[in-house]
Order: sequence, then C-alpha cells, then structure tokens
Amino acid sequence: MSTPATIPPAAIRRADFYAALAGRKCWKILEYMTTGDGHVTAGEIARFMRVTNSAALKQLDRLVGIGLLVRGDGSRIYKLRPGSKPDPAVPQLEFGHALLRFDQPDPQ
Repeated sequence: MSTPATIPPAAIRRADFYAALAGRKCWKILEYMTTGDGHVTAGEIARFMRVTNSAALKQLDRLVGIGLLVRGDGSRIYKLRPGSKPDPAVPQLEFGHALLRFDQPDPQ
C-alpha cells in the first residue's frame, strides 16, 4: 500500500498577504499562534486581544479567507496553514515567499 501524496497548500496572493499584515490585529494573532501549538479558538483570541468574540471571529475569518489560517474540527478551531511553522521552538512562520519572525523587538 502506498502512502498518500501530500498536497501543498494553495499559494497566497501577495497583495492579500500584504493587506492582512498591514493590520496590527493580524500580526498579534499570528504572533500569538507561534507561542502555542498552532491551534486556537475565537474565544481564546478574544481573551488575548481583549475584544469581543465577534471581533476575534472577524479577524480569524479574514486570515482564513487569505489562506494564512485554516479551520479544523467542526470550524471551531483555527490552525496555522500547513507547513507554516516548521519549528515550535522558533517564533517564526514560513509562507513560501515570506518568513515572519516574531523574535525581534519592535523598533522604538
């Protein structure tokens, strides 16, 4: 019996990628997801960002629409895009044409 082929995730349009990352909220969500197991709920993000569940869902759904996150397990769990977090010990996300590093301080 052969093993199933791994299907690479669809490419993310650069314009969508840049537009999403122009918002501070999206950065905060992605940074938060590098610190855990890469799985979150809207409630968890709402508590972290101190916003309503509705506001958290809006941001999470935006990231899903672009392809940076995917929904799992009955659409209540949001996960990082497959292959975007190669090493849990390193706070970075890989998206093919971009590598986001979260271990550098924000310039003053």
